[in-house]
Amino acid sequence: MSQLEQKNESSQQRGASRIKSEDSLIPDPTGSRKMPRRLFSRPVGVLCSGRYAVCLALQLSEGGMLIQCSGHLGDALRVGQNIIISFILPGGMPISARAEVIYEAPDDLSSEVPAIQEPTHRLGIKFVPLSLQIRRSIRNYVSAKTQEEVDLDGAT
Repeated sequence: MSQLEQKNESSQQRGASRIKSEDSLIPDPTGSRKMPRRLFSRPVGVLCSGRYAVCLALQLSEGGMLIQCSGHLGDALRVGQNIIISFILPGGMPISARAEVIYEAPDDLSSEVPAIQEPTHRLGIKFVPLSLQIRRSIRNYVSAKTQEEVDLDGAT
């Protein structure tokens, strides 16, 4: 086996173990992850069928995002629905994109944390094709992990 093949295999094994450990926290029922992702704990605006709410983004990739919603919008969002999502990348680039909900999972956080009164939902969303500029900006953000994130990936 060449050095390049060994390096690729080692990289794939590290990635697989990292994904397995994260999958226990963040499900991917569709098995559709094709792009690298990065933790992204920021508010995002979500518009669906005339309803607007601010939700929390949990992860970001060039292909989509994992968000956590509560209240009336969290209860109303369903797989297959089209939404408009808006957020600001670190560095200040505002992004507004069309997306589709591709999976949903109730979140048990509300039963574990008494201060949270409403049930929350985790939603996987897939961006409808983005412009080249937006895709490039997201890709640059995802690939520029902090040293802490790199260390965390290496520990799993």
